[in-house]
Amino acid sequence: MSLAKRLESLRERARRDIDGLDDDVLLSSRHAVLPAEVAVRHFLAPVRLGRASYDSPRQIKMAVAGGPGREAPGGTPVVVPGTRVDLVVAIEGAETLAFMHEEDDDFDHAGIEIDLKEGRLMIGYVAEHPTPVRANQFFEDSLQMVEAEVERTNETARAFNETLVPALTETLEEARERATERQNLAASLKPPKSYERWWGRP
Repeated sequence: MSLAKRLESLRERARRDIDGLDDDVLLSSRHAVLPAEVAVRHFLAPVRLGRASYDSPRQIKMAVAGGPGREAPGGTPVVVPGTRVDLVVAIEGAETLAFMHEEDDDFDHAGIEIDLKEGRLMIGYVAEHPTPVRANQFFEDSLQMVEAEVERTNETARAFNETLVPALTETLEEARERATERQNLAASLKPPKSYERWWGRP
């Protein structure tokens, strides 16, 4: 599903919140429902990057294309010892960034993972023979990519949030009109004449 469709799905979820309100709530002057109150539950939180730190390099097993004379049968990769080190970046609004990249493999290909539970982003450098120069350049390039994605994500989130309240205002007005129609209908209902003699009997 495209990002545009997923954003529309979020809007639709917010509209359903309004459609689920009771008529008494929709028409109450004491407990007036405001579009902004509903919208705030569906806003996309802005993304902010926080502190960064390195995990200790650790040994891993990694797959590499076999070199001349080392190719595995059938063209399967060769498993060799390697090293992985992660740059861990604290992140606010991780859910928003994950939502924007839900069906996007860019982060996966770049070795970037979003840990929603811990509220952090991990950039993993993996190499058979790591060098500090390559590792530092990799982290520099990856973090620049993340920062650019955060800017794009925040622009999209801001645009979505700004359009949500007007969309819900229209939905709320329509819901109130329907609730008024139902209220008027209920007040105008009369017992069928043929059943008047039984109406109200215990």
